[in-house]
Amino acid sequence: MRFLISLCVSLLLLINGEIINGQTTGIFYPFGSAAGDTEYSNYGDESYVFVGLSTPYTFFGRTYNQLYVHFNGLLTFNQPEPASGPNYNPTRGAEDFIAPLWSDVDDYYSGVFSYQEYTNGSVLTRATQDINQYFPQMRFNASSVFVVTWEFGDRTSPAIKFQVVLISGGGFSFFLINYGDCAVLYEQVQAGYDTIGSTDSFVIPDSINGNYQNLKSTSNVNVQGRWAFLVNGWRLRTWLSLLLPHKL
Repeated sequence: MRFLISLCVSLLLLINGEIINGQTTGIFYPFGSAAGDTEYSNYGDESYVFVGLSTPYTFFGRTYNQLYVHFNGLLTFNQPEPASGPNYNPTRGAEDFIAPLWSDVDDYYSGVFSYQEYTNGSVLTRATQDINQYFPQMRFNASSVFVVTWEFGDRTSPAIKFQVVLISGGGFSFFLINYGDCAVLYEQVQAGYDTIGSTDSFVIPDSINGNYQNLKSTSNVNVQGRWAFLVNGWRLRTWLSLLLPHKL
């Protein structure tokens, strides 16, 4: 009887967008050790980890077999970024990067990030459904998903939590940013993306106007706390104009 009760509770949690073993999902994709992620704890100021990709990812015309995950809320492709905090984009710099929450957060909070690459299974199904919801004319089918999640503070109730999901398939590349809570940050903050020479760039407005703690209430796809971008070439830039930033 206890087993049946536990099973029913677990099924209800899954239906409501939550994963057992302490992983709160909602808009978040599965993450953490219970999901089989590789995890790293913060081991030094401005530290980062090199990650090889089994499936290449194309970011505005440049294809990468690797990326660098930084503890200060930054993901770069062609090289690591030595700066602790943001230079407001467009930087016209030498990096292709995604900045879900770029700040010197690792100086003030202990934290971890975890990541995993998927090439089959339910995560690909979820990514396919999400992209087709936001880009309904594309009839997209995901073949690779890379999920990286940052958590700072108490992991049972993180003070800061955010996630990037790289999604690719059929010659298209997308990424999602998912936001949870964000505690007070004491340095400059920036969220968005930039490219080498800043040929393509975007800043999420609330990340730089002092309202970064409200990111979990913003969206460009009518899903609270989520931002979605198509990033694989100039011919498709017009799609980005369909995703105008707004608050829910």
